[in-house]
Amino acid sequence: MENRTLRSFWFGFIFTVALTAWIYWIWKQKRVVAPKPLVVSRPRESSHVATHKMPATTSKGVLVSDALEEINGIGPVFANRLNEAGIYTYSQLASSSPDELKQITGVTRWDPADWITQAGELDNS
Repeated sequence: MENRTLRSFWFGFIFTVALTAWIYWIWKQKRVVAPKPLVVSRPRESSHVATHKMPATTSKGVLVSDALEEINGIGPVFANRLNEAGIYTYSQLASSSPDELKQITGVTRWDPADWITQAGELDNS
């Protein structure tokens, strides 16, 4: 009798383990794991970033804006981000700090000092 009880115990144990493994395998097959989306966004404007509220205008109310794309490394995307932050002219860009430009563009792995130098040269010419 004791042998029969021991045999029943092991049969029940093995059956339970096999059933649990089978249910887990079915669950893993039906479960679709999507990769986490890569979210690339600009950091929100913080209080220590100085923004230029309005673009420069002439006495007749005409918008004065320099072609920021002429600066090496500034394309349409960065020019839009700079314009959204209120930087429209070379002089505004030249008076900006590198940290401010990093926050505006959302790029942290580069030094925008070259942009500031080029903007100063273009502003003086």
